[in-house]
Amino acid sequence: MTLPDIPLSWAYNFVTGAQGSFHGDFTHSIVFVLLFLVLGLLFYVRRNRKWASIMTVISAGWFMHLALDWIYGGGKGFLWPLLYIPYVPSWNLYAFAPEIDAILLVLWIVHEEVHGFVRDYF
Repeated sequence: MTLPDIPLSWAYNFVTGAQGSFHGDFTHSIVFVLLFLVLGLLFYVRRNRKWASIMTVISAGWFMHLALDWIYGGGKGFLWPLLYIPYVPSWNLYAFAPEIDAILLVLWIVHEEVHGFVRDYF
């Protein structure tokens, strides 16, 4: 999630005069996945199904992003603020990135077909 990290980095650089980058430190944390999941549950309890679904999908997508980062070896901030891991070993899966993306795409298309949502795209 680059969007929140960039303004945080700019603000830090402006205030301190130092060059720093927060990409992967804060927003690549499981804390944000849990935050959106809790928001989804709150909307669900308040019977707002639309926003409950939106928050749950954001949480699931964010978690998938973090899981793929860890698979590829780039999940250093996964447990922030509880634990900071300065180095995550690479599992050399970069060569298989197109195949992993293709598998995820096929699973998504199958999901959409099973639930009858494919028509919504045409």
